[in-house]
Amino acid sequence: MPRLYYLAWQASLCRFVLRSVRCGRFDRYHHVTYVSARFPSPLALAGRRFVWGPIGGLGRVPKPLRCLLDARGRVIESVRGVMALVDRLSPLWWATVCAGRRILVADDDTLAGLPGFVQSKARLCPAVGIDVPDERSIMPAVNRGLIVMIGQLTARKGQLLALQALSAVRDYDWQALVIGEGEGVTELQSTVEAQSLTDRVTFTGTLPRSEVQQLLARRPIFVSLSLRDSGGMALLEAAAAGCPLVFLGVGGPRQLMGSVADGIIPPGDPEDVIHATVTVLRRLMDDADYAELAGRDALRVVRTLDWNSKGDALRWLYGDA
Repeated sequence: MPRLYYLAWQASLCRFVLRSVRCGRFDRYHHVTYVSARFPSPLALAGRRFVWGPIGGLGRVPKPLRCLLDARGRVIESVRGVMALVDRLSPLWWATVCAGRRILVADDDTLAGLPGFVQSKARLCPAVGIDVPDERSIMPAVNRGLIVMIGQLTARKGQLLALQALSAVRDYDWQALVIGEGEGVTELQSTVEAQSLTDRVTFTGTLPRSEVQQLLARRPIFVSLSLRDSGGMALLEAAAAGCPLVFLGVGGPRQLMGSVADGIIPPGDPEDVIHATVTVLRRLMDDADYAELAGRDALRVVRTLDWNSKGDALRWLYGDA
C-alpha cells in the first residue's frame, strides 16, 4: 500500500513539474523528502536543475550478522536485495540517476550501490540533523553506571548482542534501561531472565521525548548495535547530550559519527561484536577520564551535523548544482 501511495504521488507531481519547467518558475528542483535510492523521482524531468537526495535504503545487514535475524527478518533482507535489482529495470530509475548534476547520498552503502558512472557526481550528506546545545552549557560528569539503549525492539536493532555484552561485565555496578517497544521484547526479556539480569535491566516501553532527553542529560553510556540503519537519530540525540557512544559501524551511524576516536564496533561475527563491545564497556566503566573524553568527542562530532551547518552546505550545493 505505501508503494501505491508513492506511485500516485509521483504521478501528480509529474504534472506539476512539467508545467513549472515550461514556465521557468524555479532555479532548482530538489527531491529532499519521501526519497529512496530504489525509486525514481518525477523531479528528474527538470533535467540539469534537478538535485536528488539525500537518498538511502541500499544498506544491508552484514552477512556475518544475518544469523541473528529471525525467519521473517531473513526473508525481508532477501527481498530487499532482489527488489533493489528489480527496481533498476525501470527506465524511469535510470532517467533519475542520470538527470541533474548532483546526487546526495545518506551513507556510503548507498553510494556503493549506485552505478559507477554517476558516483562522481554523488556527495555524502546525512539525511538527518540536530540542534546542538550551546558550547557553554554545563554538563554533569558521565554516569558510567547507567547504560541506555533506545529503539524498536527487533532482531535487526541488535539489542540481543548488547545484552550479551552486558552479561559479560556483570562484575561492574551498572543499571541498563531499554527504551522502546517491538515484536522482539519477549525474546529480550527471556534473555535477561536466562542471564540473571532482571535486577539490572529495565524495559521501559516507549517514553515521551522529553523524558528521554532528561535521561540523556544525565550522560549515560549509550549503546546501539543496530545491524542495519540508514539514519541514527537516537545516536545523534545521545551525542548532543555528551554521552559516550558504543555503536556498530554500519550505514547511517558510521556515516554520522564515524569520526569519533573510540566506541565504534566493527561489524563481524556475533562473538567478535560482543567481545569488542565488552572491551569498550570495560574501559568506559574503569576510567572516568576516558569516559569524559569519549562523551566530549561525541559532542564535538555531532556539532558538525547541526542544522546551521547543513544549511551552509545546501547553499553551497545549490550554487554548485
